[in-house]
Amino acid sequence: MIINGHKLPPEPDPKINNATLLGIDINKNGVRDDVERKIYFEQKKQVDREILMQHAKVFNFVFEDPVGNAIEAEKRFSKAGDCNRYIKFQKKHIMELNKQDPVGYIHYLDKIILNTPERVKTYFIYDGALSGGVYSGSLSWFLKESVCDFNISKALELDK
Repeated sequence: MIINGHKLPPEPDPKINNATLLGIDINKNGVRDDVERKIYFEQKKQVDREILMQHAKVFNFVFEDPVGNAIEAEKRFSKAGDCNRYIKFQKKHIMELNKQDPVGYIHYLDKIILNTPERVKTYFIYDGALSGGVYSGSLSWFLKESVCDFNISKALELDK
């Protein structure tokens, strides 16, 4: 199936997909195939899909090495959050998931990505690796488009 020019991978066998932290990623885009399919089927706006995909890639990065990748993952999560804020404030688009809940996209991803006890445990290991650190957001979302890892104009155009 193709949605807005994006070819979706086939639905993976849940037993095989959930046997490892990283699951199945046939198209090697850094997002588990089940997560990618859920995002593309459930989210109606391309820009929302792109923001969620940017965040989902960071989860896989965390699962690769929760302790060793912790600081870089936090930076990537922050950048993805900056992307969402940039689009919200500069492009006047609010994700459907955020209309009732300011961090709705985070809750949405937590539910679909942290779907096994091993994934939850690994995420807590990552979170613990950040313990004691001080991490701040930036104003980069206010200053430039480079916080998004996709073409914002193209995504917004597809939603018209």
